Amino acid sequence: MSDTHNLITILSRLPDPRLERSQEHELPDLLAIALCTLLVEGESCYDMEDFAHVCKDWCQTLLHLPGGIPSHDPFKRLFQALAPPLLPRPSPSGPRPCASVSTVRPPAGPPRPV
Repeated sequence: MSDTHNLITILSRLPDPRLERSQEHELPDLLAIALCTLLVEGESCYDMEDFAHVCKDWCQTLLHLPGGIPSHDPFKRLFQALAPPLLPRPSPSGPRPCASVSTVRPPAGPPRPV
């Protein structure tokens, strides 16, 4: 069995914290895409959506994806639903999961002196 299939098997054992009506995408698929996105330095739910689209062929060979390629919303709902023991809450001054690019990027304008 490949390492990827082992990862999916492990992710399949995790309890799904989402409401049943918001489970169009399988939990292991969302978590695998999220993990891969973080490994390539992605930071937001938008990055996760972008990663899944850019690597669509690869994702479709390894994941089930019954709901197709997920948008940023399923990732956002998943991370909002995770219990604290599974995902520590960020500090108020730290990075926020699923923050939009506009909230992470510094404002446009002349560079500040250092």
